[in-house]
Order: sequence, then structure tokens, then C-alpha cells
Amino acid sequence: MVLARYLLVAALVRLADEGARVAIVLLAVDRTGDAALGGILVAALMIPHVVAAPLIGAYGDRTRRPRLFYTVALLTFASSLAGCALLVGGAPAWTAVVVVVLGGCCAPLATGGLSSLLKELVPAKRRPRAYSFDVLTYNTAGIVGPAFAALLAARIDARPAALVAAAVAACGALLVLTLPLRERVASGPRPPMAAGVVVLWTDPVLRAITFASSLGAIGIGVLPIAATVLATERTGDATDAGLLISAYAVGGLIGSLANARFTPWVERPQRLVIWGTLVGAVPLMCVPLGGGMPVAVVLFALSGFTTGPVASGQFGVRDRYAPAPVHTQVFTISAGIKVSSGAVGAAVAGATIGLGGAWLVLLFAGGKLFGALLGALLLRRAHRPAPEPAGVPHAA
Repeated sequence: MVLARYLLVAALVRLADEGARVAIVLLAVDRTGDAALGGILVAALMIPHVVAAPLIGAYGDRTRRPRLFYTVALLTFASSLAGCALLVGGAPAWTAVVVVVLGGCCAPLATGGLSSLLKELVPAKRRPRAYSFDVLTYNTAGIVGPAFAALLAARIDARPAALVAAAVAACGALLVLTLPLRERVASGPRPPMAAGVVVLWTDPVLRAITFASSLGAIGIGVLPIAATVLATERTGDATDAGLLISAYAVGGLIGSLANARFTPWVERPQRLVIWGTLVGAVPLMCVPLGGGMPVAVVLFALSGFTTGPVASGQFGVRDRYAPAPVHTQVFTISAGIKVSSGAVGAAVAGATIGLGGAWLVLLFAGGKLFGALLGALLLRRAHRPAPEPAGVPHAA
């Protein structure tokens, strides 16, 4: 089954991506005793997600042999992880940083790039559910990847943990060769490298959903800080933050499964994004009202539940509105913007951490709330009907 093979590729590569971030930090601390080096290496892996996203996405659109392109790019990503594992503690630190930057430039293809391939692999009428399952790979990787890397580092060693992440990524890259991606035929002149950015700004629906999802993604960076402060205030134990973070992640996992089963609002995925983002803010806004740690865990899980349907809706919007010449680029740029928003959220949360857990949770909720309201306002101004993809019948 084509979708099953794709999901295996996506799950393996994304597990490696998430796990490597933990393994790299643990490796730096273990081999050099310098946690700051671990932070630099993770930044070297993450920053290119943003900077290189338009370029690597443009090449993804231009290539005539997508199967070969993705295989080589993802093998480069895997090789950079292996190189980092071997260089840290045994060579000058800058060499490991350079190698990781190279892999980070290919990393957008592991996220938005792979998701963009579903348009070529899955018929239109089955694509909404396929995107829901794709979101499930993100959620699973976010939970399992870091935990598995930490477990390997604790039981064996940090270097093998990083090497295993590299091996998992390489397996995913090689499995791309099993996907039925046809050679593309060039049609018309190539769009400029910045064409994807222009489309995201000028298309009213894409612009609205990009603003909504970008503001909503601020919480990605706020979450660990808010959870740590809130747990310390309510139980006196900062490690209880793991309960809140896990509740949010598991809620997202359940939400993705539910969305794959019911696939609501197939005809208007932008509504799913707006309403899901708005509803996701409500439980978080209730957290400062009190109720103890158990109540906070439940509220975080309820908020997390909405993230699966929201992400699926975002993919659906890009699938429908991104023109074919910049389809991959729209996906990779959007993924890069999400990473940037998380970084902004972490910076703001870190700068205002002294204001307490209630403020940080409200900051988390505020990003979702403001994003939903701004997105809804922009959509109302757009007044543009969604184009009907081939194979999807009109609603009765």
C-alpha cells in the first residue's frame, strides 16, 4: 500500500529528527562537559529549517526525479547526524557544527517536503485522511523520538544514541526509493526562487492560514517553559512538567487518530484550522483559574487534542491553494515559519518567566486565540471559494 510505505518513511525520518536533538545535547555533555555546545549544535540543526526552507523547497519543485532527489537529500541529513556523532569530543567543535548545518539544510524535506509528496501519491478524495495520518507521524515522532534517544543514552551511551538516529534516518531515506514517484515533465518557465513566499503572501486563504498557524505555533516554544514554571508552583517539583508536556502530546496523538477517523470539514479545511486553533485556546485559558495539577493535566490534554486536526487542516489548505510550480516550497516555508514562531515563543517566555506560570500559560493560549481571530478576519475579507480538487464530490 502506497500510503503505508509513505507513512513508514515519514515516521522513520521524523523519529530521527526529533531524537537527534536530544542525542546531540547528551553527546556534547557526555564527551565535552559543555552543555552550551549541545545548544549550539541543536541550533545549527534547527536554524537551517528556516533559512534553507525556500531554497530546498524550490529545488524540490524543480527536480524532475523527486524520488532520487529526496533519497539523496535525506541520506545527506542522516550522514550529517552520523558525522556529528563521530566528531563531537574527537575533533574541533566547529567541524561538528559545520556538518550539522549541512544536514539542517536538508531537514525541511523531512517535514513539509515529505508532506507535500502526498499530492502525488494519494488520490484527491483520500488525501484529507492521508494528511491526518501524516500528522500522526509528527505526533508520534515528537513523543517517541526524544524518549528513545534519552533511553539509549542512559542505558548504553550518547554516541550510539546519535548513531542510531542517523541509521533510522538513513533507513527512511532508502525507503523513499519504494515510493511510486514519477518523473516530472517540465511545463513552462521555472518560477523565481522567492515565488513560494510571494504565493503565501498574495493568496488570501494561504495568507490567512499562515498567520493563524504561525501565531498558534508560538506555543511550541512556550510549552516547556510554561509547564516547568507551572509545575514548580503547583507541586514544588519542576520534573512534574513532564506530565503537562506529555498530556499535551498524547492529546495531540488522540486528536490525530480521531481526525483520521472522522475527517471533518473536508470541503473547507481552513475552517478546521480556525476553529481548532480557537477551541485549543479555551482549556489553556482555564488553567490559571486553579484546580491543582490533575486539572491542569486534563486541560493541557484537551488543548493538545486540537493540534492534530489543526495540522491536518493546514496541510489541506496548502494542498488546495498552493500552485503546482511552488507546491513543495509552500510546504517547506510553512514548516520553517512554524519553527521560527516556536523560537519567538521560547524567547518571550524566557524573558518574562518571572511573571509566573499563569502568565506563561496565558501567553500560550493568547497565541492560539489571536491567531484564530486574525485568521478568521483575513478569511472573511478574502471571500474566495475553495477550488474543487479532482475526485472530491461537491457537498450535498
